[in-house]
Amino acid sequence: MFKIELNQFEKLINVALKWKSSITQLQQQDNRVIISDFQEFIILPMQTSGENFTLLINDELTSIISFFKKLKVKYIDVYKDKIISETYKYDHNLMYEFELLPYQFKGNYIKLGGMGIIDQMIELLPFVSKDISRYILNGVAINDGGIVATDGKRLARFNFADNRVNFVLPDKSIININKLFSKCEISVDEKQCILCAKNDNIIYYTKTIEGNFPSWKLVIPKKIKFIYEFNGKDVFDKINLLKLKCKKNEHRSLVFNFKNNILSITNSVGISFIVNVKQMTNLGNINFTVNQNYFDFLKDKKQVIIKIFDSKNPIICDDSNMLVVVMPMCSN
Repeated sequence: MFKIELNQFEKLINVALKWKSSITQLQQQDNRVIISDFQEFIILPMQTSGENFTLLINDELTSIISFFKKLKVKYIDVYKDKIISETYKYDHNLMYEFELLPYQFKGNYIKLGGMGIIDQMIELLPFVSKDISRYILNGVAINDGGIVATDGKRLARFNFADNRVNFVLPDKSIININKLFSKCEISVDEKQCILCAKNDNIIYYTKTIEGNFPSWKLVIPKKIKFIYEFNGKDVFDKINLLKLKCKKNEHRSLVFNFKNNILSITNSVGISFIVNVKQMTNLGNINFTVNQNYFDFLKDKKQVIIKIFDSKNPIICDDSNMLVVVMPMCSN
């Protein structure tokens, strides 16, 4: 038996239910409770009865949680055959026969920092590739002095001072850590491909993606001709008005035309908006074509510097915190 706050129990179970494994289990061991699908492990150090048992995490368990929530129960006691509060009891059929899960991953863990790393990874999730055949891009990398994500069309990077490690954390693991913790310590064992997030109440282990992340620094152009400064939110608002709902990629294009201190943005049906910008070089005018969705990251940005070499090379956007590289589309 173990006692747990109902709200915390619900949060943990909701995270586990989103794991894609066919078997997700909750296991009570001596002074710890483990929730796992054999790939990810949530460990709760707590006082238990000492009896070992395993329960399946499924729809029946969520129904039990809903039952106690309606009764405004704060704490529950979880047994192998029932869940009870001070005044209510719910008999369940969740018992599952399985060997004990490992509860400790020993290794050479390198401490990386706290939730600030995860906050930056969350901001980079829109840049993660959804193509499962490019599995090494299905997460956010800490690699070569940066926290980096790319889908092959865009790349985004935060600076990261620690060069000791190189790994890729899956997008689902980033989301799980963000849901489980408000504060935590992040460490990684690169050789075993295991990342650990923990605080005084929860320990979370997850696998990192095995493989070598691409040499992302090669994507960033070194030659620059045109530099402009603008308000990111102003440009985002204009782009949002110009977006078209269409299936063909060529219909989702936007043409950016910089001329002196004016930026005109035109969609594929010829509708345009104008934004004031600050020209920081005097080399003439420049235009390029991009996908209408590639500048969504500008939504909450203020001062942004955009750097361009020509209409065919990658475009750099930098707000002094996050650097984004965008591949232009072929223009007709």
